[in-house]
Amino acid sequence: MAITDYSTSAASNTTLGVIPVGPGMERNKVNDAIQQLMADLASYKSAITGTVNAKDRGLATGGTAAANLTALKSAITATPTGGTLYIPEGTYTIDVTGGLSNAATLNKAMTLIIDGTLVCNGFAIQANPYYMFNVTADDVIMRGAGTLQGNGTKNDANSGDTTTHPGLVYVQADRFVFNLNVVDVPKVGIVLASCYDAKIGGRWTGGPTAYSATGYFGIIATGGGRHIFDGCRAERDGSGGRHVNFIYATNVAGNAIECTVRNCYADVWEKLFYGSGAGHYVHDNEGIGSETDWIRLQGDDCRVYRNKVTGGDGFCSAYDGKNIEICDNTATDLNQSGIFVGKLAGGYVGGFSGLKITGNVLLGDSGSGTLTNGLSILTDGIDTAGVLVANNRVENFAAAVGEALIKVAAASPYALSDVKVIGNKVGSTTRDGIVVDQMLDSTIENNKALSVGTFLSQSNSARLRWINNTGKTVTTKGVSGLESTSQATGNKYSDGALQGSATLVAGTVTVNTAEILAGDTVVVTVQAAGGTQGHLSIGTITAGTSFVINSSNAADTSTVFWRIEH
Repeated sequence: MAITDYSTSAASNTTLGVIPVGPGMERNKVNDAIQQLMADLASYKSAITGTVNAKDRGLATGGTAAANLTALKSAITATPTGGTLYIPEGTYTIDVTGGLSNAATLNKAMTLIIDGTLVCNGFAIQANPYYMFNVTADDVIMRGAGTLQGNGTKNDANSGDTTTHPGLVYVQADRFVFNLNVVDVPKVGIVLASCYDAKIGGRWTGGPTAYSATGYFGIIATGGGRHIFDGCRAERDGSGGRHVNFIYATNVAGNAIECTVRNCYADVWEKLFYGSGAGHYVHDNEGIGSETDWIRLQGDDCRVYRNKVTGGDGFCSAYDGKNIEICDNTATDLNQSGIFVGKLAGGYVGGFSGLKITGNVLLGDSGSGTLTNGLSILTDGIDTAGVLVANNRVENFAAAVGEALIKVAAASPYALSDVKVIGNKVGSTTRDGIVVDQMLDSTIENNKALSVGTFLSQSNSARLRWINNTGKTVTTKGVSGLESTSQATGNKYSDGALQGSATLVAGTVTVNTAEILAGDTVVVTVQAAGGTQGHLSIGTITAGTSFVINSSNAADTSTVFWRIEH
């Protein structure tokens, strides 16, 4: 490999590693020759290994932000397609004040390994927003032990959008991979703009130290989709700073679709995931609860499975969408609600046909005075059918009159139909257990309650089946609001027996059971005749205590079977 000859001597020749210095050669030409030699050596190395060290292109810990940006661009240019650009340990300030149009552009498939810390030098909400990197080529990978860091401004104001928000990495190409540390993003860390199939990880720390507004994001995905967010950790820093919304799947380019959020941890002011768009799958994540719902969905065919969150105001909300599944999650010490599906005041109108909410554990903080419904469904704007609410455990919610542990309702004139509320366990509230409103042709079956006010309640509903529900320590027994087209069979509201046998003594017997209610029907049949039989009838009913079986013949000593029908 030949090296250019910078000597003034015409007879001099240069080969790799040899710098001729003639009698008339000027000092600056010597320096030029050394610099050229170093550049040629770096090019030679990158040509052989496919790896470029950004320091060889002038990136320096003591360099100016502008010089480091120039060096970074030079290093990217020198990196071959499919090659690797390496940034070693050290802290490097990068100029971002030229905006996205002047950012370091990753315009070829390559791997950028960062072991150092890159810090941006400015902040502004403007057209052509400030960014450190602009990814325009497919199959770019950014990884390493290093850090991308904002300039210290952490703006959460509810203003602007992805056309004006400053950030760290702006991605406009498919199959982007990212796994780095991220600290104190200026307003957003990564924007995924109308691209597909990104894979994002990394540890994300810092943010506002007080909760005041919502416009501060780890990642915004707008348009495109099918992204995977795997193993991300959104943590508060030592001063209590944290993200507001960590992953936000909508903005000016529309909703992102079919995003997967898995194995992540989030301690944020608001949401781990705000997923507008269809087909999202949020599973096996953990975290600390927030000032709002921790997961929010708006779109068809979304699934939320096996997540765990402690504390905060709420776990999961869904606004509009068919075939949504929220299953096998655990949310404890909640201050307001557990799962809310339905209309949000001032905004969304939704129908939720095909909704499935099963196997969740939702526990409120019994000391909180702001507790509302534990698990609630409120549809509006369209009739909804085919809803399953099964095998959930819901406790310690419903602080105010009219609230319930499980509430399933539609806003008039719309209705829910073919709803199954089955096998749930509710308890620990002075308010209602299971409440339904504007419901038709549905089943409420095999639910259990412990220590509730009114266990079962219906309103504005018809043709319901209340079957084999069991309550203990229930203040108001029976199905409140039961009307003539609905059925209630096999339901229990106490530890007392619902059926049994008794033997008449001198034609009468008092049966003690806490299950008897005023207005109940008691069916009595003879099991074994004794004495002189008479006609059987029910005498005095003492609600919650006992009832009397009488025979018309005082000599009747028959053993009788009795069954209470509420």
